[in-house]
Amino acid sequence: YLCGRVRRPLFEQRLTEAGVSVIPVETYDTIAIIRAAEEISEAIGIEPVDHALLYSANGAEALAETMGRPEFADLFENTTFLCMSARVAYTLEKGRKAKIRVAAEPTEEALLSLLGEGG
Repeated sequence: YLCGRVRRPLFEQRLTEAGVSVIPVETYDTIAIIRAAEEISEAIGIEPVDHALLYSANGAEALAETMGRPEFADLFENTTFLCMSARVAYTLEKGRKAKIRVAAEPTEEALLSLLGEGG
């Protein structure tokens, strides 16, 4: 099956346990990019962020790192974080108080529907 270099082993384990031979073919990689404060400011502006959509645990970790930078902390004080899954929410939540909502299922449609619910 086609997959990324960074992945959780659960899918492959379950197939193997079910007697299915698994051959992962890595077709992409996930690489963190460290952005300068000026680049981040240019991208998100100076106004507080109302909502942040998080699709992956890696994305949640990257956003948490940005929020931890003193120059951006105020922008996220009242943000509602909309997460694709409980795993993503857990990654973001570690040690911080935040308004977090989790999609009913791990699909973009379910994630975006949270915006219409007053998220």
